[in-house]
Amino acid sequence: MHINIDDSMTRIISELQSLPPEFVTIISILTSGLCILFSQRLFGLVGLYVYNSLAIVLANIQVLRLCQYNILAEPVALGTVLFATLYLTTDIITEFYGAKAARRNIYLCFFATILTSVLMIVDLGHMPASCSQDAYNAMQTLFVPSARIFIASLCAFGISQFYDVGIFSFLKKLTHGRFLWARTLLASLSSSFVDNMIFSVLAWSIFAKVALGMHTIFVTYVLGAYIARALVGVLLIPIIYMCKRPQP
Repeated sequence: MHINIDDSMTRIISELQSLPPEFVTIISILTSGLCILFSQRLFGLVGLYVYNSLAIVLANIQVLRLCQYNILAEPVALGTVLFATLYLTTDIITEFYGAKAARRNIYLCFFATILTSVLMIVDLGHMPASCSQDAYNAMQTLFVPSARIFIASLCAFGISQFYDVGIFSFLKKLTHGRFLWARTLLASLSSSFVDNMIFSVLAWSIFAKVALGMHTIFVTYVLGAYIARALVGVLLIPIIYMCKRPQP
């Protein structure tokens, strides 16, 4: 019996591409939520550290791609789902393992992002063989970021994540540990807005060669992405209730 598995991944991608993009996004949200849940239930805090470190790297790669949704006139950058899950995971860590563990999670994400860029830039320093020029060009597109986008992304991520830990911890004390869904929702939504706003202002105004006006930045880059992140945050709220609370 012969089983050909070489093209299995390509076939899965083809099947997904035959579906409406909105449905594929729903699958992406569910998949991300299940990955968070299994990471926490199987490996606890370490699993969440691994998930977030991978998610921040992959989200920065996914954001390079645009997708045309049937319900929208303009194409939308991908990566929104993974970016949104970073705040949910940070809230789970803060709730179950404490603010100190959540801050360590942020440092690990920084380290993973910088380490990936450094290692790939050094690797791309090898002159490619003529037969692998296409692969080299593809890797250069994925792993050599614009300095403006890279710095803006790190600044926005760091500030918004530390804000998320702070506001979630404050709300937990204020509510005496009650209303977990409300605390998670408020912290995630406000943190996502902070991230979106800081990144957009830095990338498209302060660091840009030709600065865009604040109205254009808000309408074009902030509002749409924030609505998408908010929707993901709301849909994944049940995940935090399914996580396994560590034994004291």
